[in-house]
Amino acid sequence: MTAADLAGKVEFSGFKGIDEPAMADVQASVRKKLKRLAEVCKGIEKLTVQLKKVHTLPRSEKYEVHTRLTIANGKTYTSTITDYNLLFAIEKALDRIETEASKDRVL
Repeated sequence: MTAADLAGKVEFSGFKGIDEPAMADVQASVRKKLKRLAEVCKGIEKLTVQLKKVHTLPRSEKYEVHTRLTIANGKTYTSTITDYNLLFAIEKALDRIETEASKDRVL
């Protein structure tokens, strides 16, 4: 599966307030992790990354990231992480999905 094919399978929601440079970093991080997920899970249909801001005080924003991966056989993997660092939260959430999918041996 090509990078363009994988990019078309990602849906972001709740990222409206994120500035462009930060969003570019988020997208790059998700693309990198999605490539790895494609190696573990065959037949990726959709990856949803949803952002909720828990605390919005200046210099102490806290982010809640919900991720959901759906693969061809209808299996769904989900993960939720809350952290002060948005990129860390996204990467950790996707790492959990990768770990769960690897354990299921749905390769």
